[in-house]
Amino acid sequence: MQVAEIISAVNKRHDTAVLISIPSGVASNDTPLGDVEFALRHESVSLEVLDAAFDKIDPALFVLRLRGEISTNGWY
Repeated sequence: MQVAEIISAVNKRHDTAVLISIPSGVASNDTPLGDVEFALRHESVSLEVLDAAFDKIDPALFVLRLRGEISTNGWY
């Protein structure tokens, strides 16, 4: 199993057998909505994971994000 870590010293994603290094400039904030958005941008889509995430995240947050009223990178 690989662990993902935000690292400012890298400028692109770097995978090893145990670690996925993510540049801090592309990382989202540490919320379920931010995690879903990051995954949709940088990973392959898993419908099972999305289904599970949608059960845990308030649908109103998705609407606000789609309208651009909130940001997943910590900036409003």
